[in-house]
Amino acid sequence: MHTLMIHTGGIGDFLLTCPTINALSQLDDIHLAGHPDRLQLAVNAGIASSAQSLDNIGFDSVFTQTNKRLIQALSQTDKIIVWMKDSDQSIQKSLKAISSAKILIFDPLPPKDFIHHASEYYAQCLGLPLQPPFRWSPRTVSKHFDIVIHPGSGDPKKNWPLEYFEDLAAQLESTGRKVTWCIGPAEAERMPRFPNGPLIQSTTLTELAEVLATAQQYIGNDSGITHLAASLGLPTIVLFDHTDPSIWAPQGENVTVLHQANDPAELILNHLHTEL
Repeated sequence: MHTLMIHTGGIGDFLLTCPTINALSQLDDIHLAGHPDRLQLAVNAGIASSAQSLDNIGFDSVFTQTNKRLIQALSQTDKIIVWMKDSDQSIQKSLKAISSAKILIFDPLPPKDFIHHASEYYAQCLGLPLQPPFRWSPRTVSKHFDIVIHPGSGDPKKNWPLEYFEDLAAQLESTGRKVTWCIGPAEAERMPRFPNGPLIQSTTLTELAEVLATAQQYIGNDSGITHLAASLGLPTIVLFDHTDPSIWAPQGENVTVLHQANDPAELILNHLHTEL
């Protein structure tokens, strides 16, 4: 069955949808449309066949007058899954007018009274049981890293202060560990300065995944890059403050969540010492 899935959410939201995409891919041929850079991760992982932009299929025309590009894109589609708000059912009506495919439209975020993990919400929407965490292995680069710290996110309110990360890095290096910093496009635009030390800057998420996959340990805020690290199976320490980790944290035995910790640095150092 040819299934087109529209997903325009953040990196972390998409990766939390990937367990459901993986389950669907056992029966359906999944094609994705939204932000190609993040959707390409699912293609690389082998759980989707293609990833393209909404512009490429003319999807925005559902809000005005559906165009030929969208009609053509849907012509061979058996099922359309859309993760968008559609309170007035305008998307539903537009799609039904031009396609005989089965159409499923869901709010991209769990309702406020949802008390389970977001990945369970995505599975429930499609009538599936809770799936195991999404894991995949990209091609890796030859260079290897010890500890990678990602000090940013798409929302500054989620970020532990950079100077605290720098102090943590200094303490880690005093014990013989090697710290490499990771800066994404969102941080590059917002950060007043970059931390001192070796720096990873990748132009695509696929390139970043190939680099991160060689690390021994990852430390970061609640961010899409942290979800990416966890999806690679890296030992991941994630700092949560303003969001609820019971809903939004990366999942798996490789993930350690610190929620509103008074002294994250001490907890991180103790955790890494115990692991050693």
